[in-house]
Amino acid sequence: MSNALAIAGVSAVLQFYLNNMYSNLSAMFGGTISVSAQAPDLVQQRFSNLTATENQANLVLHQVTYNPAYRNISLPSLASDGATLRQSPPLALDLHYLLTVYGSADWQAEGLLGYALMMFHQNPIIARADIRYALNNLPSGNNLSLALANCGLAEQFEMIKIIPATLGREEMAWLWTALKADYRPTFPFQVSVVLMQPEQNVSLALPVLYRQVQAANSQPAQLLQAQPPNNQPAFSLTDEVTVTGEFLSTRGWASNSLSRQAR
Repeated sequence: MSNALAIAGVSAVLQFYLNNMYSNLSAMFGGTISVSAQAPDLVQQRFSNLTATENQANLVLHQVTYNPAYRNISLPSLASDGATLRQSPPLALDLHYLLTVYGSADWQAEGLLGYALMMFHQNPIIARADIRYALNNLPSGNNLSLALANCGLAEQFEMIKIIPATLGREEMAWLWTALKADYRPTFPFQVSVVLMQPEQNVSLALPVLYRQVQAANSQPAQLLQAQPPNNQPAFSLTDEVTVTGEFLSTRGWASNSLSRQAR
């Protein structure tokens, strides 16, 4: 199961394979193609200072939502003492990305976007081996590279899927206004599902070592006679009544006599 770095691990894997794909296209586009995963306003400032032969693609995670299929399957639960954790289900998330391309000449932005879309289309599910390979070969300059290699993203139960998303013109305009950057050719997509396992230990109930079940035969009680005191013809309130019958005691098989106060 993935840990808290699973979200960063998804971005790192996508960036790794986009960078590998674009590295073989530098000659076609006439210059270096870099891939980043930062806020669009920071990328815009940096790209404006680049040379005319450089191009760039940028991944930005703009929204994280609960996965609807996993949200109500199970909920965290506590024991009767109100403190002991009995059940701790994974946190299931959907990641919403924007892939934005920056071209230094005519048609280059469209070409960069087209190659990225073909890669996502041909690889809608990222294999576990590919995730593991990408996380084990991240650039060493980032402080998170070593930690991401152990984030557990490749070992989680669900596979990582890339799903195209649809944003209307108004949604796209609001989003780019919030990002405080100039609009560039953009492809919205969703990555699902990321399962993040809570690190808090769960206390399990003690196991049942053995079962001992016994069945005992019993007979229903039978009343044979009710005798009023002092040979009275009827009972009065608070009289002591003698009742004679069978199986009036749970242990006896002979006839028993019980005295009870009439009520």
